[in-house]
Amino acid sequence: MKKENIAIVCDSISVYGGTERVIEYLSEILGNPPIYTSYYTPYSMPSSFNKLNIIESRYAWLLKFFKGLGTIMLPSVFEDIDLSGYKLIISVSASFAKCLSIPDDAVHISYIMTPPRFLWGLPTSRQSKFPYFKKIFYIINNYLRVKDFFSVLPDMHLIANSRSVSRRISKFYRKNSNILYPFVDLDLFNINNNFSDGRYFLVVSRLEKYKNIELVINVCKRLSYKLKIVGKGSYRKYLESISDHNIEFSDFVNDNELINIINGASLFIMPAAEDFGMVMVEAQSCGKGVIAYEEDGATEIIVKGKTGEFFRTEDELFDILKSPPVFDKDLCRDNAKRFSKDKFRKDLLNIIKTYV
Repeated sequence: MKKENIAIVCDSISVYGGTERVIEYLSEILGNPPIYTSYYTPYSMPSSFNKLNIIESRYAWLLKFFKGLGTIMLPSVFEDIDLSGYKLIISVSASFAKCLSIPDDAVHISYIMTPPRFLWGLPTSRQSKFPYFKKIFYIINNYLRVKDFFSVLPDMHLIANSRSVSRRISKFYRKNSNILYPFVDLDLFNINNNFSDGRYFLVVSRLEKYKNIELVINVCKRLSYKLKIVGKGSYRKYLESISDHNIEFSDFVNDNELINIINGASLFIMPAAEDFGMVMVEAQSCGKGVIAYEEDGATEIIVKGKTGEFFRTEDELFDILKSPPVFDKDLCRDNAKRFSKDKFRKDLLNIIKTYV
């Protein structure tokens, strides 16, 4: 299909993470078609995004100004996008990018990173914000939940980024979905034997309460073991206040810096349930064992006893880390190969051929 007949739609382009990597590679696979989004902040994205054909909604200025408080507008923002003339529309959504008015002769495939977490009772950073407006948000969320449910039309084709998200799609939307795991750049995230590992444990995450990073800090304080935490978030000041001199914080870093930090770690720790958790695959691709909370994406990535271990409580994590397990680097690396860019491309094109 010609790129002139294809459009990509995504929630927003404002923070470079796993979803944005998917959008960038989707654009490459499909020949750089237009990418429609609610709003775009170029200053917060890598320079490679300057080459993409990104089209903001006409409400972008308003959404940038009000930020989270503009959420109630989002279903209408996406319904307003004119997709006339396109034959294939691929939405990438963890929010409302799937709420589209699709031409009668077009095919809509939606790649669901997760149903909106704040609408469907899943842990989110919003839980600790605006506590005095809970009743108002309850009414707004009921409205948004109805909009979200009815946005998943009978003729819409759904792709889930993991088995756990596929189960949520079945539960919340009552529809089946294909599963297409996100990818890791195996050429970029690689084992570097010039680093002597074993110097610290590592967490890479947004710093929010529900991410459960406090648990790792408590364990590392008990063990007097060095911990590096990479990320930003509203919970950072509190986490810093309960940390000691063995715990070091860094903002999110570029890929090359992250690769160096991963290669210098003894183990990677993921303390919260993740929809998928691509950073765990990146750590495995660098040959690192992953110790993760036993739920959702981690259970689809880690091979227990061979490339990592699972825990559910602080004491279980303490018992694992007091004598840190050693995992074979090559086994970890081989495990990450299940999530290669080539496999993602091949599986995506096969799904598209099924419906187009």
